[in-house]
Amino acid sequence: MRTLAAASLLILAASCGGSPEPFKLTPEEEHLLRPVPEAPEKARRMVAHGDELFIQATAAYRRSNPEAGGSWATQNSMAVDLYTRARESYVAAQAESGLKVPPAILERSRECLTRVLELQKQRRAAMR
Repeated sequence: MRTLAAASLLILAASCGGSPEPFKLTPEEEHLLRPVPEAPEKARRMVAHGDELFIQATAAYRRSNPEAGGSWATQNSMAVDLYTRARESYVAAQAESGLKVPPAILERSRECLTRVLELQKQRRAAMR
């Protein structure tokens, strides 16, 4: 069921982007978004919501190249917003997990932060 939902989001993200090739996660991204069965149910729901946002953010992230022209700045802002919201879901899932937070949730949160920082750096460099 989760795979079907993720596939639907990928199709939706690809159709909204206007890009000719379909959006696809890299193997590293697929591994990052692996299931977290050891987390409590409420935390897993929060992670699933964060994953949906992460997938949408990743589509915008890929379209945010200033050298490609177009609406890169809009895509950059969209990706920053979506990664920030995804991270908020992951942080909430961490809190819901109690003292034993699954590493997969921590990895997701860290990756969102890394990408937000990279996007902000990219935006500053393009504005010079």
